[in-house]
Amino acid sequence: MTRPLLSAVLLSLTACTDLGPEYESNQNLTTSGATTSSITTSSTETASTPTTTTETSTFSPMSGTWDNTEISFKKDGCGLDSEKMEPLKFSLNPVDASSFLLQQTDDELFWECASSGNASYECTSYVVTEPQPSWDATLQRTFTPVVRFDSEVSATMFVDYTTDCLGADCAYLSDLNGWSYPCLTELNLTLEHTGS
Repeated sequence: MTRPLLSAVLLSLTACTDLGPEYESNQNLTTSGATTSSITTSSTETASTPTTTTETSTFSPMSGTWDNTEISFKKDGCGLDSEKMEPLKFSLNPVDASSFLLQQTDDELFWECASSGNASYECTSYVVTEPQPSWDATLQRTFTPVVRFDSEVSATMFVDYTTDCLGADCAYLSDLNGWSYPCLTELNLTLEHTGS
């Protein structure tokens, strides 16, 4: 099984560290009772006169497959390489009127996302722990996304990716890699709905 997002993270560090194959998730979510998530967006238009009108539109993000069409870095404190990032696919499954499950296709990463208003959804963090067999060190990688919808079929996914290190050899790994722990990388992923 390929792990596109996780593999991209690991590939960027393989030259510097001996990464262990063990992954432990802190998530255990189900998709029972699925319904349609609904988003309400508001915009205010002010004319040349003091009169102000407000237009409100409601839409529901489409369930099914969402493709990642563009990846950009806002900040790269963990030494990732955008050229090694592969295009990603996600599956969106509504849970109720204000939340959904988002899973990266062909990978173990998944999140439960709940509405925070203004067409944005804040998602739970997904944590992966990686013992380093050659050193007394364990890397803890955390993926925390926020998804902001522009319409039923387009969105931007903002991902905070952090790496921390636990163990006596973390200072050595920090010197070897050229960054300190914990580190932070911020990714922006453009998403488009491509199928149900």
